[in-house]
Amino acid sequence: MSLDGVGAVNGTGSGGSARAVARTVFVYGPLSRSEVARRLGLSPASLTRLARPLIEQGLLVEDGAIADPGHGRIMRPLDIAPDLRFIGVKITVATVHGVLTDARANVLTLVDAPLDDTTPDSVLTAIVAVVGELAAAADGARVHSIGVSLGGHTDDNATVVVSRSLGWRDVPLGSRVAERTGLPVVVENDVTAITVAQHLFSAARDSERFALVTVGVGVGCGLVINGDVVRQLDPASPSPSMLVLNPSGPTVPEGPRGSALAYLSSANIAMAASAATGRLLTFEQTIAAARADDPAVLGVVRESASYLGRFIASIATINYVTEFLLSGEGVEIAEIGEDAMLAAVAESRPAWGAPLHIDITPTVMADWARGAAAIAIRSLI
Repeated sequence: MSLDGVGAVNGTGSGGSARAVARTVFVYGPLSRSEVARRLGLSPASLTRLARPLIEQGLLVEDGAIADPGHGRIMRPLDIAPDLRFIGVKITVATVHGVLTDARANVLTLVDAPLDDTTPDSVLTAIVAVVGELAAAADGARVHSIGVSLGGHTDDNATVVVSRSLGWRDVPLGSRVAERTGLPVVVENDVTAITVAQHLFSAARDSERFALVTVGVGVGCGLVINGDVVRQLDPASPSPSMLVLNPSGPTVPEGPRGSALAYLSSANIAMAASAATGRLLTFEQTIAAARADDPAVLGVVRESASYLGRFIASIATINYVTEFLLSGEGVEIAEIGEDAMLAAVAESRPAWGAPLHIDITPTVMADWARGAAAIAIRSLI
């Protein structure tokens, strides 16, 4: 099942392609033919010609007949084939997390596999096991493709050029997974993948310009500019986590003094809380103590939230964005210190600057795997 080779119609460009029809129905469907044609600026005849191969390939279906509320005519809306499935796999240093989704990235089944080590062979074995379980859970539905995400850089959606957390360089992960599973595979950076999921299948789907900031084990930033997800092209380009927020701040081995990572990663927040209390704390214990109003720990968390506000303000100024989704396993620092975060945002921007809209969205690991499934879906549409 592929849309390759289906071109544009009558010079209308990508908006007139079968791929654009499929994407519109995937993201917004079910839709009447007239609504699809209106959104893409197509004539009824052009839409019929473009939709036909999508229906013949089993990608789209004509839904049950209903009355058009505007004209009273009977219509058969276009929708995604209900038996289409995708697999998303998120790799961490400890676990391979997998999900089975429908074609709108709704999670149907979750499977995890622990890792003994992060060698490519060990990770590949775990991925194949997870994919096997998820494919079996599809119960006869068509699994179209696999998306794999990880902390690292890919330049062709197949080869991991570098992953510092896994200790990888130039690993042909996509081809190896495809060879073992018999399914098409797309490999992508994890923050980019979850940004794609938010862009296609969340309330942000109608936004042409927004930033997704993630805080947790690392600090990430995904961007959608003019309706397109921005990808990092050069693995040697520092990520936004290296942005210096305070040149006199703490040092960390991974980056410059006072970087966003130094203030916002869960490990560094826990380290600061441990130093402030004189007892060894995990990040989870840090959050619990802050919620219990431990003054020393609460001070650390509020300081981190303040620096998160500075980070958000910097991203907004550099990229001309005003809409933010704030996510990740460490997002609780923003919930606990929201007033400190918002005060820092205000202090870091001119009074006449457009207000920023920040939506705090807690994330679990299944959401990262869902992002991987979303890149597989995007590769089709």
